[in-house]
Amino acid sequence: MYKPETTDEAILIFNQDAIRTSQRLAEEGIPAGIATGADIRDELNAARKAGRGKVVLATVLDLGKKYSSTDVSKEVWDEKGCLDLDPGYHSPGHG
Repeated sequence: MYKPETTDEAILIFNQDAIRTSQRLAEEGIPAGIATGADIRDELNAARKAGRGKVVLATVLDLGKKYSSTDVSKEVWDEKGCLDLDPGYHSPGHG
């Protein structure tokens, strides 16, 4: 349950920005849903604010498979082979 008193800051990410970020991740071979696109977009903004030499960590929590048959990422995912990933997938060099 959302408790505003425990929140330091709320970030607004527009749907279209989240979708574009999800599509960009797919172009890099990283399948991700729209919520992950919003998260990564926010982390990119945080990295810009943090400045050079700082580290910002973002996690892709799902493979976005529910979007695999939509216009959100299907064409790019097909091209990159993202739809062939199984749930136990780990990207090369990352476990």
